[in-house]
Amino acid sequence: MIHSLSFSFIAFTFFLQIAQVSTGLAEYNSFWAQKDADFKDAAKSPLKPADMASFRSVDRFPYSEKFRVNARWEAVNNALPFGMKTTTAQMAEYKLAGYFVFTLDGKNIRLPGYTSMKHVNHPVYKNRLFIPFTDLSNGKGTYSGGRYIDIPGISGSAVVLDFNQAYNPYCVYNGKYSCPIPPAECHIPVSITAGAKAGK
Repeated sequence: MIHSLSFSFIAFTFFLQIAQVSTGLAEYNSFWAQKDADFKDAAKSPLKPADMASFRSVDRFPYSEKFRVNARWEAVNNALPFGMKTTTAQMAEYKLAGYFVFTLDGKNIRLPGYTSMKHVNHPVYKNRLFIPFTDLSNGKGTYSGGRYIDIPGISGSAVVLDFNQAYNPYCVYNGKYSCPIPPAECHIPVSITAGAKAGK
């Protein structure tokens, strides 16, 4: 009986892991298919007109379950808006919304998430969290200035933070854009070899 229960538990754990990988991979494929479509759409694309003809897809790492992490969300209330530096003289106005707390490669990480003051009253984007970050892969396969993740909203304290959906600032593709620079506290002391690569 004990052996039967042990086998059942192992089998359940195995199938749960398979389901998680399947969900993550499906989300990865959907996310990047939409990104590629947007880049090919002249009305949405950040690419320069000269680069659009040769564009096929955003250069990215293969999906990795390792970089789809379970995090604890610690909300911060009553934070004051501040100006986040950008790649131009402009300042982007954000407010700290809270922290994603998780472990990756044995490192305990506390990564900030921000609310854009520009969208604070927008019916669709008001709950969206902006997560700019740098990591040890920057300049070694990924953009030296860091990358971004967006989350539509959070309900509860448990959240999946998927670095497979990390994308480049638009200024990587076109210097006309003003892109937020990840604050120092957004550095992850791990090489995040997931999401967008440095190239076009």
